[in-house]
Amino acid sequence: MSIMIINRRWLKPSLIALSVSAVLLSGCSDDDDDTPLVCDWPMVANADESECVEGRNLHVASPDWRDQIIYFLMIDRFNDGDSTNNDQAGYYNPALESHYSGGDLEGIQAQLDYVQALGMTSIWITPPVANQWWDPFNQFSGYHGYWARDFMAVDEHYGDLEHYKNLSHALHENGMYLIQDIVANHTGNFFRYDGAYNPDDTAENFLIVPDNVPVTAPIQAPFDQNDRNNADHVAADIYHWTPDINDYQDPAQELGYQLSGLDDLNTENPAVLAALKQSYNYWISEVGVDAFRVDTAKFVDHDFWNKFFHDADGIEAAAMATGRSDFLYFGEVFEASDPLMNNGEQKLASYEGTPDKPEFKSLIGFPLYSELSRVFAEGQPSQYLSYRLQQHMSQYQNPWIVPNFVDNHDVARFLSKGSLPGLKQALTTILTIPGIPVIWQGTEQALTEPRQAMFAGGYLSEEDQFNTESEMFTFIAELSQIRTSNPIFTRGDMTLLADNIAAPGVLAFQRSYEGNNAFVIFNSADNETLLNGLDTGLPNGTVLTLLMGEEYSEDVTVGFEGKLTMPLAPRATLVLMQSPETGDIDAGDEQILINEDIQGQTLSENILLTGSVTEAFAPLQLVIDGNLTAAISFTADSEGGWQTVLPVESFAAGESQHSVEVFAVALNVASSQLSFTADVAPTGVEITQDDVLDDDNGPSGNYGYPQDASFSRQQDIESVKLLASGSNLAVTLTMREITQTWNPTNGFDHASLHLFFDLPGEEGLTVLPELNSATPTDFDWNLAHRVFGWNNLMYSTTGADADTRGENLGFAPTVEVDADARTITFNYDGQALGVSDWTDTKVYASTWDIDGLSDAPRALSADGGQWEYSGGDTTEAKIMDDITPITVPFAGVRVDDAANDEAYAYPLDESFGSQQDILQASATANGSNISLTLKMAEVTDTWNPSNGFDHVGFTIFIDLGEGEGATVMPKMNGSVPADMQWQVMTRTYGWNNAAYSANGASADEWGDPVTPAPAVVTDLDAGTVTFQFSSQLLGNPLSLAGVKIYVTTWDIDGLSDGYRAISVDGSQWEYGGGEPSDPKVQDEVLITLP
Repeated sequence: MSIMIINRRWLKPSLIALSVSAVLLSGCSDDDDDTPLVCDWPMVANADESECVEGRNLHVASPDWRDQIIYFLMIDRFNDGDSTNNDQAGYYNPALESHYSGGDLEGIQAQLDYVQALGMTSIWITPPVANQWWDPFNQFSGYHGYWARDFMAVDEHYGDLEHYKNLSHALHENGMYLIQDIVANHTGNFFRYDGAYNPDDTAENFLIVPDNVPVTAPIQAPFDQNDRNNADHVAADIYHWTPDINDYQDPAQELGYQLSGLDDLNTENPAVLAALKQSYNYWISEVGVDAFRVDTAKFVDHDFWNKFFHDADGIEAAAMATGRSDFLYFGEVFEASDPLMNNGEQKLASYEGTPDKPEFKSLIGFPLYSELSRVFAEGQPSQYLSYRLQQHMSQYQNPWIVPNFVDNHDVARFLSKGSLPGLKQALTTILTIPGIPVIWQGTEQALTEPRQAMFAGGYLSEEDQFNTESEMFTFIAELSQIRTSNPIFTRGDMTLLADNIAAPGVLAFQRSYEGNNAFVIFNSADNETLLNGLDTGLPNGTVLTLLMGEEYSEDVTVGFEGKLTMPLAPRATLVLMQSPETGDIDAGDEQILINEDIQGQTLSENILLTGSVTEAFAPLQLVIDGNLTAAISFTADSEGGWQTVLPVESFAAGESQHSVEVFAVALNVASSQLSFTADVAPTGVEITQDDVLDDDNGPSGNYGYPQDASFSRQQDIESVKLLASGSNLAVTLTMREITQTWNPTNGFDHASLHLFFDLPGEEGLTVLPELNSATPTDFDWNLAHRVFGWNNLMYSTTGADADTRGENLGFAPTVEVDADARTITFNYDGQALGVSDWTDTKVYASTWDIDGLSDAPRALSADGGQWEYSGGDTTEAKIMDDITPITVPFAGVRVDDAANDEAYAYPLDESFGSQQDILQASATANGSNISLTLKMAEVTDTWNPSNGFDHVGFTIFIDLGEGEGATVMPKMNGSVPADMQWQVMTRTYGWNNAAYSANGASADEWGDPVTPAPAVVTDLDAGTVTFQFSSQLLGNPLSLAGVKIYVTTWDIDGLSDGYRAISVDGSQWEYGGGEPSDPKVQDEVLITLP
C-alpha cells in the first residue's frame, strides 16, 4: 500500500478519501504488504530517539521545555474536523455556552499549520477523556472535558483513540509536542447532598443525581463505586462522601470536600492512586503524550502527588520507558498573591515538594497572571509587577519552566477589562521573561469571550477565527520568533531595573546570557512617563537594537555612565538587544540638583523644593510619580537656580507612596528620583446615604436569588458613603452581607457591583449596558465601573449600548474589603480618568451577580435555577438592589451675586442680552490648582466662538497672598478692591485666552505674559463657564488658603482685541450710560478661598 503526503501537512478528511485503516498516516511507507511501516520525521530534533508505533511517530525524546511556547486550546471550541460526531445524545447546540459546540481531535490536526504559523511549539489540550455529557442539576454539559466518566477512553464527541494517535503523530512529525490536561481530584457530578450535611452520618440526604447522561455513575472501575447507600461501595472507600466546599480557607474542606459539586476522589486510598496511575500512564504509552497539565492540584493531598509522579510505577517511570527523560508535569494551583506579598507563590511552591519528597516539576504562574491584570489592565503601580517578577524568580525551584499566561479557559479574558495596548504589554512580558509562555486560543484574534469557538458555526462565532493576518496574530508571531531565535529570552537571567512605586508607568528589566544583554522597557500608563537614569551597565554610546517596539520605532543609544533617560509615550513597549555598534552621546556635563533631601521621609504638607540646573533659564518640569503629562512646568533663573512647590496636599487622604524628580526636556537630563511617603489628613467633603433594607428583590419586588445554597443576601445595599477631595473620590458601600465562599481575588463574591458616574456639564447615556435597564430620571452616565469577585474594570460611553459595554479605560479603582464591617470601598483617581474635581458628580449603584466563566450577568427567568434568578423574564432589568443617585457635595466656597446688577446699558446690537450678568461664583482648591465656575444669567455662542461663549469677556485677578502685586486693572480704567493686590490676571473671551503677571503692569500695559492660560469649559445648557488655573500658572504657590479671586465682565472686540468703548448714549457696539473714563466693569464678584 502507499499513502500520499502533500507538503508534509495534514489535510481535512473531507478533502481526501482515505481508508479507515489506522495506517492512513503521513510520514509512513509500506510499498508491499511484507515491508514494515517506517516513520519519517526529519523535522523532529531528537529523531534518533523517536519510536515508530504502528506506523506512527508517537514516542519522541523530551524537549528542553525552556524553549517551548504552548498553545492552549479547548477541544470542543477549537475546530470541528468531523461533524458526524457532534450530536451524541441531544446536547449539541453551538448557540448555547452550556452545550457541546462540535470541536474535535481531527479539527485540531487540521489547524496545525495555523498554530505553527503563530510560533507555537507545543499544544496543550483540555482533557480528551470520556465525560459526563449532561448534568441535569447544573443544566450544563461536560463539553470542556473535566467531568470524567472514564479516564481511559476518548470522549465520543472528540473522536476515538485512533484520532488521538493521529494527532500525536502529526504534532511530532512537525517538531511539536503534545500536552494533555488531566484530573485526579474528581469525576463528574454523579452524587450530591439534597439537604443538610451530617458528617457523622454521610448517608443522610445523600442522593445519586437522577437523569445524568449518558450514565448515572462512572463506568471505569473502581470509580463506578459511588453510591454511599451501597455497603460494598462504602467499603471500597473510593470517594469522600462530602458536600461542596463553602470555606476555601479550611484545609480539610480544600482537600476533602466537593469542588462545585464534582465528586471528590479519596486520593488517600491506594486503590484510587493505582487506578489513576494506570489511567494516565496509559496515555503516555498508548498515545505518546509528552507532558501533563494537572487540573485542581491544590485540592489533592501532597502525599498523593509524590507517589503519583515518583513511585516505581508512577508517571515518571512510564514516561522514561517511552524515551522521555524530561516528562513535564505542571499543576494548577489557582492562588493569587496580595500586592507586594508572596502568599500565592508560597502556596504554589509547596506543591513542588522537597528534594526528599518531590511533587510537581512546575506550577502554573497564577500569581503573575493576577499581577499582569492589575498592572496592565487596571492601571495599578508597576512596582506590583516588578515585585511579582522578583518572586517568580526567587520562590520557585525552576522559574524557567513555569508556564505563564494572560488568558485561560476559566477566567474572563484580559480584553474584557483591559485595552489592546495593555494586552500587548502583558503578552510581551510572558514572552520575554523566564518561563514557558502559554497562549490561550483566541487571544491571538483579540477575542473577548473566554470560551468562544474558533470555528465558524461554533459558540459565538459566525465565521472562522483563524486569521493569520490579524493584528494580534502577527504581533504574537513576531514576539514568538524573537523569543525562539534568541536564547537570551529562554535561558538568560533576569534583573529588575526600574518601576513606579505609586502609579502606572515605567517597568524595565534586563535579560543576560553568555555575555549578551537584552532590555525590555514598558510604560504601563496612558500618559507620557519619564524613564530616568536606567542603569544598563553597558559602555557609553552602546547601541541597543530595537527588536520590537510599540509606540517606538528606533534603536536606542546608551547615554553617559551607561544610563538611559528618555520620555516614554503612553503604553510604549521596547524590546532591545545589545549590539556591537556605538553612537555619539552628550558629554554628560548637564545636571539638575534638588537641595531638599526628602528621600524616605513622610510629608504631610506642601513643601518648597529648591535646586539648581547647569543652564540658565532652562525650562524645567516637576515630575510626580513619573507622569510627564501632568508635570508642573517652571523655569530656572539667570544663575540656574529654581524653586517650585511639591503639592503634597493634593494626594489622596492617608498614607501613600510617591516619587518626584525634576526634568529638563531640552537637555534630556533629570535629577535623581526621590521617593517619599505622603500622609495627608482627610479633607474635602463626605456624604452618607442610607438605603432601604430588605429591598434586594428587583424593581418589581418579585425577584429571588439563584437557588444555590451559597447565595443569601450579598446583594442588599445598606448605605453608600462618598468622600471627595479634589481629584480623589472614595465610594464605600455597606452591604447586608459579604461572603468569600469562592476565594475571590477582589475579596467578595455572590455579587457584582455596577457604579455609574454622571459628570456635571457632560453629555452621557441613559442605557445601562448588560442590565436591561436605564438610569434613574435626570441621570446620564459618562463613566461606568463594573466589579465582581474576579474582575474589576471601568469603561466609557464610547461604543456602549444596551448589550455592549463601552470602551475599556485601562484603569480600575483599588478595592478595599472589610468583611467584618461589611464594607467595600473603591478609590477613584480622577487624574487617571480625566476628572480634576468630582464636585456635583452624581453616583448611581446597583447589584446583581456575574458568572465568572462567561463574564456575563446571570440569567433571569420566572422559575429561576441553581445559578439563575427567579421572578422575572429575560427582558427585565438585571438589578437586584440599587441606590437613589447621590451627589458629591461642593467642597469649596460659593458666592451668590444679585441678578440684573449690570453697571451699564449693553451695546445696542440685538445679539446682546444678559451675557455679562454673574449669578454665582464657585471656587475650589485642589492641591495647588484652582477651579472656578461662573454661573451666568445667559451664555450664548451666536458667533461660533472657539472658547464656547461670546458677548462677554472675563478679566480675572488673583491675589495669592504672597509677594509683591499690583492694584491697577490694565486698560480697564480701574483698580481691584481694597486690601487686594494681584500677582496673576487672566483675560478670556470667545476667541482669546491669555494670562499676565503683575510685573510690568500699568494702567495702559499688561504685565509680562505667563503660561499656561487657564483651561476653559463652557456648558451652554447649564449656563456656566469654568476656568482651571494650574499650579504652574499660579507660580506653584505653597498654599492657596486665603487666596482672593476678583472676577469682572465686559465685552472685548475680537478684531482690535480691546475692551469695547463706553459713552453716555452708547451705540451698536458701544456701552451706554457712562463716560469713556469710567471703569470698564459690567458686573463683578469677589471670592476668597478658605
